[in-house]
Amino acid sequence: MAHIVKCYYCGKQFDRDKEPFIQIPNMRRYAHKNCADGSNTSPERKDQIQLEEYVKALFKLDYVHPNVQKQINEYVNQKGFTYSGIYKTLFYYYDVMKNNKNAFLNNPTIGIVPYVYPQAKEYFYK
Repeated sequence: MAHIVKCYYCGKQFDRDKEPFIQIPNMRRYAHKNCADGSNTSPERKDQIQLEEYVKALFKLDYVHPNVQKQINEYVNQKGFTYSGIYKTLFYYYDVMKNNKNAFLNNPTIGIVPYVYPQAKEYFYK
């Protein structure tokens, strides 16, 4: 019996019985062994994973809330933002500017990103 799973890093499906894999800690997700060491992952996907890990830590969640996933997709596909740009904007807003993140713990959102993105971009270019 085949155990087809989707790689957490590259998004491709594979049979975990036939290919070397790792299981992501604290999740029921799998990844190619090569993808886990970073040798098979695109830079854009690495940025996306970094953003997702930061959002999970920011809102103290085990997963990225669907509302936040929708916002990320909208910012990338419609506004032309990058994953690393969104990550840096959130880092700038919450860690550099020390804004309160506790107000959004019950209803996670990253709606501040379009308003702060230009300031964060300027901050990181300097």
